[in-house]
Amino acid sequence: MGNKLQDKACKLAELPYAVKVEKDKTTDGKEIYLAIHPELIGCMSQGATVEEAMDNLKEVTEEYIASLLEDGLPVPAPMTKATSTTQETITVSGTFSAPTPRDFPDLLSEVIKPSTRQEVATVEPITC
Repeated sequence: MGNKLQDKACKLAELPYAVKVEKDKTTDGKEIYLAIHPELIGCMSQGATVEEAMDNLKEVTEEYIASLLEDGLPVPAPMTKATSTTQETITVSGTFSAPTPRDFPDLLSEVIKPSTRQEVATVEPITC
């Protein structure tokens, strides 16, 4: 991939995309955390801690967006505003377009979610 596409992917990956963090278990019973961008269907990472999952998500997000750009596909915009539902409230705002309607793969991922998975934290859009 050319440097221009990689640079663009890097800048787009820094936008305030919503994040969900879920706790799950591997097949051998080890606890892990998943960090997921709901606006970027299929863009997720894992780690032994929430921090590791979030750090991994930054790298994965850039690669995910780079692959969309390389294939000439549109990059979904982040939500306009978001707030964290963890112990502390964090508000992020900007002038970004609204997300596209949820599609089948996104809905399917909720239906087939393993019973071992539980939400730890989420950053969801709010409307003005």
